[in-house]
Amino acid sequence: MNKDSIANTIITAIVLCLVCSTIVSFASVGLRNRQNENRALDKKKNVLLAAGLLEGASTRKVSEVFAERIETRIIDLETGADVTKEYDKPDEFDPAPLLIYREHRVDIPADQDLAQIKQRELRAPVYVIKTSATDNTPLGYVFPVRGKGLWSTLRGFLAMDAGMKNSIGITFYEHAETPGLGAEIEADYFRNAWKGAKIFDDKGQIVIEITKARVEGANNQIDSLSGATITSEGVEKLVKFWLGENGFGRFIASLTKAS
Repeated sequence: MNKDSIANTIITAIVLCLVCSTIVSFASVGLRNRQNENRALDKKKNVLLAAGLLEGASTRKVSEVFAERIETRIIDLETGADVTKEYDKPDEFDPAPLLIYREHRVDIPADQDLAQIKQRELRAPVYVIKTSATDNTPLGYVFPVRGKGLWSTLRGFLAMDAGMKNSIGITFYEHAETPGLGAEIEADYFRNAWKGAKIFDDKGQIVIEITKARVEGANNQIDSLSGATITSEGVEKLVKFWLGENGFGRFIASLTKAS
């Protein structure tokens, strides 16, 4: 048989494709558990980062610190009710895969869709920052947030104090914004600006602003990212959306009412 024939070339290519696809498939299946573990660890790291608890914690201790200082609750966003008791493993609850099912999501009217996400899950996790491993008194709450930036959907966590007035911190773990511009939402200087920033006023109105003309001493204003106006506006809008009535607003109202 002529090794250089068209038939032999086609057969060789097919065999190589089958072998390579088999190897990739086995690798994907074999590494799936590790990939899931890494995603879960990354989520915990970002929750702790927003809560101001990550500094000083090594990678090996992230899960330990998370277990000691964070309690996961599942919230019905339609009512604001805590429905955690319905779940055996609330730490593992992920609403993202459920968004493909109409019974697990709501469509957001365009005039109310500040975050430009079009659809929102019915239930979402909230992470309670505990005082200590033995004291469950809440020091604050960490909310998962997402919304449209310039090129991508920004996904992150926003931590609020227990009184629901000021931010503890913010972090973004997934986006595709422009390096050196919109991607600066990950920079320390931008994240640090959120520590202690005033989010709600005494009347429960959201007053946080991201602006190019920040007034010195205004603790409800964050400096806009240079050259990234649309990304900056996206961050402000997603914060207002998820803390408002279309997001965690009803849950937040239940907390402030109880206090």
